[in-house]
Amino acid sequence: MIKMESIAIIIQTLTGGGAERNAANLSILLSKYYNVHLIVFDGSNISYPHAGVLHDLKMPAVKNKLYKILNIYRRIKVIRKIKKDNNIIASISLMDGANIVNSFSKVNDKIITSVRNNMSYVKANNKLFYYLLNKVILNKSNCCVTVSKDVERDLIVNFNTDPNKLKTIYNSININYFKNLNKNKRCLDKEIIISTMGRLEYQKGQWHLIRILKKVISQYPSVKLNIYGEGTLKEMLIQLTQKAQLTKNITFKGYVKNPHEELIKSDLFVFPSLAEGLGNALLEVMACGVPCIATDCHSGNREILDDDCVVKENLDGVEYAKYGVLVSVDKNYNFEIDTPLTYAENQMLEAVINLIENKALREYYSKKSIERAQDFSFENISRQWCEIIEN
Repeated sequence: MIKMESIAIIIQTLTGGGAERNAANLSILLSKYYNVHLIVFDGSNISYPHAGVLHDLKMPAVKNKLYKILNIYRRIKVIRKIKKDNNIIASISLMDGANIVNSFSKVNDKIITSVRNNMSYVKANNKLFYYLLNKVILNKSNCCVTVSKDVERDLIVNFNTDPNKLKTIYNSININYFKNLNKNKRCLDKEIIISTMGRLEYQKGQWHLIRILKKVISQYPSVKLNIYGEGTLKEMLIQLTQKAQLTKNITFKGYVKNPHEELIKSDLFVFPSLAEGLGNALLEVMACGVPCIATDCHSGNREILDDDCVVKENLDGVEYAKYGVLVSVDKNYNFEIDTPLTYAENQMLEAVINLIENKALREYYSKKSIERAQDFSFENISRQWCEIIEN
């Protein structure tokens, strides 16, 4: 038997967000080819199934600046020992904190860092700091994997990153898991169910969907909206729902560990984000065969729904793309229910109404969602990661 070589995957936690889910998925898909050592700074409250040897450093995030520096030093020291003891040939890190520790704990391993968001948008208030941080990390990296072509472009254009060090590899999804779910997909009936999923934070823009839903309900009173996720804006979104008198139509589902059995029953998924890296929620709901409407934001939504990397943000009208529907981005922060809808919100409203009324269009995009999801299968994405590790 040929002995498999060892790799490390480094991330802060396996709780909650998209990067954490992708680290867990990555451990599973690469465990077929390597001995995987999954290193987490804080292994409490793990949300996702994973593979390989789990190393819980038991060094959670701290707020005190001095302790933060000490934490980084301690993490580097322990991870360097893990790499040395296990003959790690390549170390993959996800998110800033893990990238820093990975870069400075190099032994004889290939350093593969990753960027999961459009830095110009998400880090806009601290662009100089992240410009310098990116320089340090990239100088120590053999390769930096970006989650979308638009994120890659942003690093080249706005952060002066060497293109030769960058490679885009999309997030992966377990297609077989979703195939089994699709056997239980509900038959369409008179009640239309709309869903959205993501952290309840400014970046995700859920208030736009609540504002347009008031107009939708005036025409189709039986429409329901399920909102999946937790976050700091939850109470404000609930208050907006109450102002709109939509408490019977909108349900806040909170964090659901395995939401797909519920999401698959949706007639429509709306993704009103102001910014993304590559939306896991969008990929997963497409694998469920749900037709999707998404904003043409930086980054990723257009690449998923249209095979196109040129984000427009402000569209002339609703764009019925190859695999789903794109609408303009609205970065206005509006928690009033009675103010007029914006240009972008009216586009979203138009798209939602059209898909409610046009069953054939919903069925068309349902099939297109499943077709597109195949491109993000474990098999397709694992090959690309193996090439990076072995190259």
